[in-house]
Amino acid sequence: MEMASPSLMKVMQEAEKLSLDEQWELALWLMERLRQRVMASRPHWKDLAGIAPDLLEGMDAQTWVSQGRRESDEHRSQQWGEQFDPC
Repeated sequence: MEMASPSLMKVMQEAEKLSLDEQWELALWLMERLRQRVMASRPHWKDLAGIAPDLLEGMDAQTWVSQGRRESDEHRSQQWGEQFDPC
C-alpha cells in the first residue's frame, strides 16, 4: 500500500477523534459514496444496443445460435469421425 497523502492523513487523524458511532456513520457514508460512484461508472446493457449493427446479417438470434452449433457439430464430426455424437 502506498503512503497516504497529507490530506488523507489529516482526515484519518480527525476520524480517530470521533466516537465509535460517528466512525460507523463516517464509514457507512464513505461506502455509500463509493458504491454510487462505481455504479455510475458501470456500463449498462441498454448502452450496448446498436453497437454492432448487422452483426447477424438480419438473421434471427436463435437461428444464428442453432446454425453455429450445427456447424460446430459438423466440424467435430469431421475431426472425430463416428466417435462423435452431438446428441
